[in-house]
Amino acid sequence: MRCLRRQLPLRSHQHVIFTAMTAKRPERKKPFRSFVISGKAEKFAPLIIILLFAITARDLLSRPLWFDEALTVLNFALLDTPEKIYHSYIIPNNQIIHSIFLHWWIKIFSFDFLRLFPFLCGILCLTILWQLRKKSGSTATFVTLAVLSFSYPFAVYGTALRGYMLAAMTVAGGA
Repeated sequence: MRCLRRQLPLRSHQHVIFTAMTAKRPERKKPFRSFVISGKAEKFAPLIIILLFAITARDLLSRPLWFDEALTVLNFALLDTPEKIYHSYIIPNNQIIHSIFLHWWIKIFSFDFLRLFPFLCGILCLTILWQLRKKSGSTATFVTLAVLSFSYPFAVYGTALRGYMLAAMTVAGGA
């Protein structure tokens, strides 16, 4: 057998290497191919993901405020108007848009449901990511979102009175 480039005869070990490099490789199976969700199960998949998030965040919804959360509520969200929140940027860690939304949330629902706002943003983020599965074409979307929604860090950030879930939801919606 001759080499295609130089038209020199191949030695036996070169022939083996050349054959291995040019041989047609078998097609690899895609991961999670057996875990494709379709039909009726596809309708319930977002509910399962949201339920996993709710189970994980259940105890975190009633935890006391952390220092930075209390600072956000007391120094920014409780100001009289959204304009004052915008102009009162005394701490660079203040997330202005989140503080304005939290201001409106407190006016509508009072202090009893403070952590429900970021929790709902987390649910919307997961829902948006579920809707993006058609765009990505990935068959592992359900598994990935189930693991994400059941993870403790996602639940902590999903109940924190900071702008984490609002930002995550916005980024997911922009994708």
